[in-house]
Amino acid sequence: MKITRSVLFVLFAFILGAGVASAQSDTSATDETSQVEPIGVFQGAGILIFKSDDDRFQWWLDGRINLDTAFYLNSDNDLTNGVELRRGRFALNMVLWKDWAAQLDIDFVENAVDVKDVWIGYTGLKNTIIRAGNFRSPFGLETLTSSRYITFMERALIDNFSPDRRMGLGVSTWGDRWQASGGFFGPELEDTIEEVGADQTYSLIGRVTALPYARGNNVVHLGLAGARMQPSPPTEEDRSDANRWRVRARPESHVSKGRFISTPQVRNVDHADLLGLEAAATFGSLSVQAEYNREILHRTDSALPEPKYDGGYVYVSYFLTGDHRPYDRSAGEFGRIVPKGSRGAFEIAARYSVLDLNDPGAGITGGRESIVTLAANWYVNANLRFMANYSFVDNDEFARGDRGYSPNDDFNVLQFRIGLMF
Repeated sequence: MKITRSVLFVLFAFILGAGVASAQSDTSATDETSQVEPIGVFQGAGILIFKSDDDRFQWWLDGRINLDTAFYLNSDNDLTNGVELRRGRFALNMVLWKDWAAQLDIDFVENAVDVKDVWIGYTGLKNTIIRAGNFRSPFGLETLTSSRYITFMERALIDNFSPDRRMGLGVSTWGDRWQASGGFFGPELEDTIEEVGADQTYSLIGRVTALPYARGNNVVHLGLAGARMQPSPPTEEDRSDANRWRVRARPESHVSKGRFISTPQVRNVDHADLLGLEAAATFGSLSVQAEYNREILHRTDSALPEPKYDGGYVYVSYFLTGDHRPYDRSAGEFGRIVPKGSRGAFEIAARYSVLDLNDPGAGITGGRESIVTLAANWYVNANLRFMANYSFVDNDEFARGDRGYSPNDDFNVLQFRIGLMF
């Protein structure tokens, strides 16, 4: 959803100014019927939080800046080396009257403003949050892990299967060794269909995770996710583009925007079913994580073939400085690295990922791509990180992508990131 930056800057200034100013009102007010709670400032894990003494009101900023550069080596195709502002995010998080929460998250990239998370939540039930608005649907361990905390510069190829942020109503609940999340979702914010006169589409998405083993910094995580999604609504008045479905992916790099694997716009799709399996484990400084996704397209005409795609990844990481990846039990995700030493934390990692968009039985040859990535991360502190990735990309003979690339192109990618989060 694109809106003008000037309007959003005014909105942020108003909300933040009004919130902090109201919380810091003069405690010598003469109205004896009112009681003004003083504001305290809490700093921990690199986050600055303004909150009342009784914790019923809290405000904190959540932002990130990602500056990337990438070089594409040994490619048969013309790929552009360069730099980009990958993310320029600014969010305001709120806790109001203890039982209510909200978030407004905006991304400033490519000379435009993109609305990310905008939701209101109720937290009055034990270990439960009910949210309404636009937020990430509960699917995929790496997809749900914040871009501030992911081990590699880009998420693995199967992230292109995962449903992204959508408007909807969701519920998450958790215990000490498990969590479950689910929701009923409408379209993505940019799916504006009023001019066409078609109804909005909907999706049912859910995820459950468990910790069969947890002792100190050693945890074993297992997860299962499922989604039933309808195609995006038509954008043309004659509805000729209705009931279409396409999957495509970049080679785990964002500076060059091309995609080497891409299915055609499959027509007559009634809905897609998506299955996700997750597994992860941390043993002190050592971490292992893997996921597998499978997608099946169901057609409006039962006589038509049902395309099937799948993919997965596995990676291992190790902290040379004795640090570890912290696990958030309430979300079933991994969180922020806070280095325990004054020189920061140093991590090395390796990942293999693959995405197969070929289904010859259904007449689909979208290409198959596999990537091996080596990574090194230096967490200077809880707010600043330097990242380096070197990837070996292997495309098959059908990987012509969305730009008519020469197929069977195997190339390398060297990329770097300076990441700031606050």
